[in-house]
Parts: sequence; C-alpha cells; structure tokens
Amino acid sequence: MFRAIFKIFLVSLAILLVNNPVYAKAASIANIEVFNTGKRLVLDASLKDGFSEDVVEAIKSGVPVGITYAVVLKRKIPFFYDKKVATRTIKRYVKFDTLKEKYNIIDNNGNKITKRITEDFDEVVKKMAQLDSIHLISNKKLDKKEKYYVNVKAELNSKQTWFPFNYILLFMSYLNFDTSWKSSSPFTFK
Repeated sequence: MFRAIFKIFLVSLAILLVNNPVYAKAASIANIEVFNTGKRLVLDASLKDGFSEDVVEAIKSGVPVGITYAVVLKRKIPFFYDKKVATRTIKRYVKFDTLKEKYNIIDNNGNKITKRITEDFDEVVKKMAQLDSIHLISNKKLDKKEKYYVNVKAELNSKQTWFPFNYILLFMSYLNFDTSWKSSSPFTFK
C-alpha cells in the first residue's frame, strides 16, 4: 500500500516538474538588424519563443498581456565603458474582447500610439513579437569614424489586471518573463 502511494507521488511530482513553465524554452531576442535609410538609423528584431502555451491560453481567455522592448544604441569605446547614444522603449499590449471575439492591440512606439483590432491570432503574435523599422537616431548625430552596436531586451508582463482579478489571478505570475540582452554585430556608420 505504501509503495503504491509513494509511486503515485513520484509520478505526480515528475509530471509537475516536466510541465513546469520554468523548464520550457526560454524566450530570446533574435534577428537583430540595423539599417541606414539615408536619414536615420532603424532597427528590425524579433522575439523568439515568447508565446508559450500558457501565454497563448491567457491571452485567449482575456488576460491583458504586454511586451516591453528596451533598445539601446551604444558606441564602442576601447578599454572603457561603452557610451549610450540613444535609448528607445517600445510597449505593446494585447487584450482579447471575449464578447466581440476580437483582439485589441495597442502599439506605443514612444512617438505615436497605434491601435489595431483583429480576429486573427497569428496577426497578434506577429505584431507583438516583431520590431519593424524602429527609428533609433538621426544620421546627423552619428560619427562616421566610430563603431556602434545595439542591445535589445524584452519583458512580458501580465500584471495589467484590474480589481478583483489582480487578487484572483496571482497564480498567473509565471506568465511574466525577461529575456537577456542581445547585441547586434558591431557596425560603422556610412
């Protein structure tokens, strides 16, 4: 009898550990590309493995989810700390309206706020996980002789719930994550 209970306990513990979000793939920043448009420096990047099954389920059930991207342009300085040249914060939020069965996406690019409503979840994932043509700095502020690089980090936050859900949904804190900083290849301004 004791052996059977102990085996059931071990199997249950193994299932909990395997299904634990901590052991899931870690989200990361990928495909950082920096372009010179002639007048300004722009960035493209993407979030990889940021939408686990738990995050997708939370979004589809109506939990508001936000992703904040931190972007830092730095100038390389040999044998010293690299200098910050420009910083940008891009915030994106998605909220599923369960009555209308539509996703509300809010994109705060720092300079302007855009809102989009869609029924397509694939479009939601693409919009939330892609940084496309993000303006970093004017070319006039860059020195052609110096080397630069860009650091990008993402943070997913599901704490944007209202009373009484902020108390009821405490168990959903596992939906939050921070990626590590990812650097682009060093480049010179031309």
